[in-house]
Amino acid sequence: MRLKSYYAGTVEVAIALARQELGEDIMLIHSRRTSPEFAHLGAYEVVFAITPQQPVKPTSSTEPSTAVCQDFGGVKKELMALASSLEVDGRDAPYESISRLLREEGVHPDLIFELVCELRTRMLYAKPSNMNLFPLLAQAMENRIQTASISLDAAALPKIIAVIGPPGCGKTTTLVKLAAKYGVHSRRPSILISSDNYRIGASDQLRSFAAILGLAFDTALTPPALGQLIEEHKSKDLILIDTPGISNKEFNRNDELAVFLSSRQDVEKHLILSASMKNADLSYVVDSYRVFAPNRLLFTKLDETATQGAIWSEAVRTGLPLSYFAAGQMIPEDIETASKTQLIDSILKQERKPRSATAGM
Repeated sequence: MRLKSYYAGTVEVAIALARQELGEDIMLIHSRRTSPEFAHLGAYEVVFAITPQQPVKPTSSTEPSTAVCQDFGGVKKELMALASSLEVDGRDAPYESISRLLREEGVHPDLIFELVCELRTRMLYAKPSNMNLFPLLAQAMENRIQTASISLDAAALPKIIAVIGPPGCGKTTTLVKLAAKYGVHSRRPSILISSDNYRIGASDQLRSFAAILGLAFDTALTPPALGQLIEEHKSKDLILIDTPGISNKEFNRNDELAVFLSSRQDVEKHLILSASMKNADLSYVVDSYRVFAPNRLLFTKLDETATQGAIWSEAVRTGLPLSYFAAGQMIPEDIETASKTQLIDSILKQERKPRSATAGM
């Protein structure tokens, strides 16, 4: 990707020149008043992003002198560094406010850059009566993530769910909440299986929960034994599997379980993550657990954080759908299906309500 600057007497003229040369699908990155040393080129500098595939017509000598162009090479991070160092005028105030809000909410910087670029581009074609940034931002954020909760469709039974994740993320409690929500309340024949032979007493804890809920329970000390139990209980609607909480340094002890689960396309693997983790930590854990081939992200401990931007960022980065959000220890009340609208509203502090893009200009 490259940046190309157009200088003109007004921002509108610069945009028109860029469209004439680059086409309609241009991406506006930044606009500002020209610095004194380049004032002779035009009152405003307007910067656009150019993809490698996008042809650039040579500037002919007959074009206005204000259509002076300057090319910059670089990758996204370099563009972000440049954009953050540029002088901000009144026209950029709404975008700066959005960037600041998203940073405070823990959204990854790369994604903030992408969102602001998309907003700038979309606003080029917005009608004056429809210049509301926050509804556009909310929609752009929703479009980047997926959600998928448990489905007990008769055609796809039994539903086999395994929860995986690091120690202390709340796997066992989450599994019990799901068992109560879908097994007990829905009156579905279900079984809880513990494959956690790593923690002392882990099976006993799950066994006690199963007894309280009135659900079947069994243990599987090895992956082959787990496979056998799945076969034995295929007549049930719901098979819920608890796994050991494994730190990243201990994965070599559980390679067999990772190979087993990753090879089972019929097992839905929910990676349990704490909502209070930072972007870098989340990415590190998720990448470590790729050996298990997770196909859902389930976030716990939402009551322990004031920001949820990292949740959205990781869902975008991985492309994995969000399944459930959990907050608190109450069973099964403190778990709910993941909602795009709820998550985005939390990040934007419910600012998706119509708001003029010209505010502060």
